[in-house]
Amino acid sequence: MRARTIFFLPALIAVLSAPLAAAGPLEDANRGLSLVDSGRYDEGIRLLTGAIDSGKLSPSCKAGAYHARANGWVGKKEYRKAAKDYSLAINLDPGRADFYFNRAVFRFNTGQYRQAVDDLSKTILKRPKDAKAYSYRSRAYKKLGDAKRAAADAARAKKLGGSK
Repeated sequence: MRARTIFFLPALIAVLSAPLAAAGPLEDANRGLSLVDSGRYDEGIRLLTGAIDSGKLSPSCKAGAYHARANGWVGKKEYRKAAKDYSLAINLDPGRADFYFNRAVFRFNTGQYRQAVDDLSKTILKRPKDAKAYSYRSRAYKKLGDAKRAAADAARAKKLGGSK
């Protein structure tokens, strides 16, 4: 009995000391999202890029990875890359209101008010009770000089419980 135990022990040690198998693309995408959300943009973008490039994500998951990577690019102030990834996410999964909303906020913050209005209008079509979307669209209309539409959206946002 003792000989078996001695033989088994080195095998167990070898198994336990072996490096863990690399995470799959979905796990990398989820970890990348968490890293981006915590401000660790470079690490998050690296994991998200690997997941995207793996070819093993479903279209919906790939869209989510592009969206998360776009948020990372925004955090790094790499706006061209962010714009490209937001659009890739939307092309893969055009039904996601949050993708349009985040691209709209990005566009608003980079002075692309007309494009922000377009994305916010799509957000509102998908989520008609989204006070933040109405509030941002109100601000974008105001920047474009359309006081009437700005006031209407501000009133709608306030009615729905948002600011402005």
